[in-house]
Amino acid sequence: MDWIRRNAPHMGKIMLTALGDEKTQLSAFNNQADDYVVKPFSPILLLKRIEAVLRRLESSALPDSPAEKRLPISTESYQAFFDGEILPLTLSEFLLLQKLMEQPNRVFNRANLIDALYQGAYYGSDRVIDSHIKNLRKKLPKPYIKTIIGVGYQFVAEVDQ
Repeated sequence: MDWIRRNAPHMGKIMLTALGDEKTQLSAFNNQADDYVVKPFSPILLLKRIEAVLRRLESSALPDSPAEKRLPISTESYQAFFDGEILPLTLSEFLLLQKLMEQPNRVFNRANLIDALYQGAYYGSDRVIDSHIKNLRKKLPKPYIKTIIGVGYQFVAEVDQ
């Protein structure tokens, strides 16, 4: 399970086992199993469980834009990936990227981003966003974040590089 989490974080995981006790099942779900099937099982029901997991994965991870195909994010693990490699983002950088990617091409002002980052519990300078954006840009392999002078920042889905 650990190997799958590290190397294929978007892969569905169904445990198929003869162990039906509650402790083992809880352990599997705590280790991020999507489903748990105890032997003996119905092949038709197993197929339906696989289809259900695949539907969940497809609906939660369908890339809508070219950038999202190359720059997917996992809200469960707070990680962003570029071409399959994990980007070393801090929590603040991840939350900013997530907020910007929610609505590509929308311009967010600093107040919007502070609310997304701190849920209104921040009373310092709004320039902290500039610092986080600068650090985030250094870690992104392409210039996905555009500055709109006098307004704020936007995520540009299609980058010409």
